[in-house]
Amino acid sequence: MANGLSISFFEGNPIAGKTFLLGTGSDSDAGGRVIPNFLKNLNHCIADKTSKQQPHRHQYQEWWLILVDQIAYGFSEQENALVLSAVEKPNNWDRIIVLSILTGKVILEF
Repeated sequence: MANGLSISFFEGNPIAGKTFLLGTGSDSDAGGRVIPNFLKNLNHCIADKTSKQQPHRHQYQEWWLILVDQIAYGFSEQENALVLSAVEKPNNWDRIIVLSILTGKVILEF
């Protein structure tokens, strides 16, 4: 432990394509779990970008919103389903895509 930070590593079972596995979704200092924080920020970004896009909606036939995840670093299939069921996509967007900051690959799309 140094300056209030401690890191622990535990041996786990290998999963194809994953170098590191999330050990917990809790942050004692932030007071919340990863998915609720991700959803709060995702909904904020969607609302913010929707309000900025609205006056220009008529200029293009199709609109995509592409965001980069800097909170969760991807989800399991079960977590993906939970996130997708908790987010309501506004009609202003034809597609909303969330990319991994680590790989640049799509981690969520709706």
